[in-house]
Amino acid sequence: MHLCADVVPPRSQINVPARFTLDVVTVSRGDDWLLKAKQLHPGVFAASTLLPDRHHGIAVRVVNTTLEPHVLRCDTCLGTL
Repeated sequence: MHLCADVVPPRSQINVPARFTLDVVTVSRGDDWLLKAKQLHPGVFAASTLLPDRHHGIAVRVVNTTLEPHVLRCDTCLGTL
């Protein structure tokens, strides 16, 4: 899963737009995906997130526990579904 560039302010959390980048998808309608929590950078985390089976219009919560803003570059991998 990847996302477009965004800035996470210090000591805050935001929802960032994301998209799936799966080679092969075999799901039936109504299946959901779980994104496990992942440290993206020291003090910056992609939260565990339950995502719908659609590939567009999804968001992942990112938490910045540091005292500095953190820039998430385009195509940052948020984790594995």
